[in-house]
Amino acid sequence: MKKIIFVLLLALSASATAKDSINWNPLPDETYTTKEKVLLASYFVASAVDASQTIYALEGCGGECVGKYKEGNPFFGEYPARNRIIISKLVIGYGIAVAVKNMKPKQRFWGLVGVTLLQSLVVSANYNRPMVGFGIAF
Repeated sequence: MKKIIFVLLLALSASATAKDSINWNPLPDETYTTKEKVLLASYFVASAVDASQTIYALEGCGGECVGKYKEGNPFFGEYPARNRIIISKLVIGYGIAVAVKNMKPKQRFWGLVGVTLLQSLVVSANYNRPMVGFGIAF
């Protein structure tokens, strides 16, 4: 967890110039375009789906695949607890939203495209493993 926080703070500090102050409010403001708002919302949806897939697989797919899957993220370890996954996703999501908000508007779109694409690829990779893609209950 300490490594994750360090990396987020490092990314955040790199996104703001030395003379700018950091805006810690993660919510989009009037400088966001509609596309950027949609990309940010898409990132959070993909992140929630990833967390749900991970928890479902690690908790045994409803009894169908107990012990079959291990977490691939090296920050979590092989069998992270449900609470650790959820809290980490919330902290990382907050850090990404703040970092993106503090980017220059011309850079924001591509930053959002990058994080949303990466998170979507993770969800796709999870889905293509047997059983993992079918355990999401809304």
